[in-house]
Amino acid sequence: MYTARFVRDDGETLYFGYNYGSIVNIDPLSDVDVDVALSQGFQQVGKTFESATVGEITREVSGYLLGDSRVMKRKMLRILTPNSFGKLYFGDGYYCNCTVKKTPAFKQRRFDAAFQFTVLCPFPYWLAADRKGQQIGKLTPSFKFPVNYKKHKFGVTDGSVFMNFINDGDTDVTFSVIFYAQLPLSNPEITNVNTLEKLKINESLQAGEYITVSREGASKRLTVIKTSGDVETNIYGKLDDASNLYYIRAGDNILKHSYTDGAEHALNTSVFYNDAYVGVFDDM
Repeated sequence: MYTARFVRDDGETLYFGYNYGSIVNIDPLSDVDVDVALSQGFQQVGKTFESATVGEITREVSGYLLGDSRVMKRKMLRILTPNSFGKLYFGDGYYCNCTVKKTPAFKQRRFDAAFQFTVLCPFPYWLAADRKGQQIGKLTPSFKFPVNYKKHKFGVTDGSVFMNFINDGDTDVTFSVIFYAQLPLSNPEITNVNTLEKLKINESLQAGEYITVSREGASKRLTVIKTSGDVETNIYGKLDDASNLYYIRAGDNILKHSYTDGAEHALNTSVFYNDAYVGVFDDM
């Protein structure tokens, strides 16, 4: 028996599970349909594989509200409204971004009432709730007391421009990258040294400015935002036309960063992502 919760984008939350006075079932947990395209030529025996695609998935959440269900019924109807977006969690470890497709329905009884509602998940896989992140060229503080000003250092910069970002999930996932300028620089980029895919921004940065590139969330739309102090600017047009690095592949991803017109150790690059799993199961 597992727990579940629905967290609406504004923070409103519904909890399900025996400890919360209910029994819950999510279906499906792992059944993902694959659309397979085949072709067949004249007098060909059998068919030829052309492509396979995976689309959205619809999940039904059902169960029973134990005891007097009036308060929970009202709360579910208030939170699970049409056009509501949020996250459906399986236990505490996995979630999917979703929107309400069918609002709650209840058996018309006060005690131990059955319930059911449906959500649509544009991305069909379950994402790990624990977000991964690493930095290339990070500055490690080394300020200590007592201070010896003859050989004092404020910090030590990691000189490596390569780092392995491991995706332990079942499939490729989108990610967010932050290019942070520790010193002035131009044209920050990251490259997967195995696939030679790259992501480059044709823009200059002053110390303290940073660029965030993201293709996450429910929409999966690519955004490129430059931040300078309290000012955020959409610089999508500065994305290099040759950029094609938009996924962290399943397994090892050795990435390096680079830039032009800057001193050594001018760039700090952070990459964040969530592993994705085709299915989940109780006690996973």
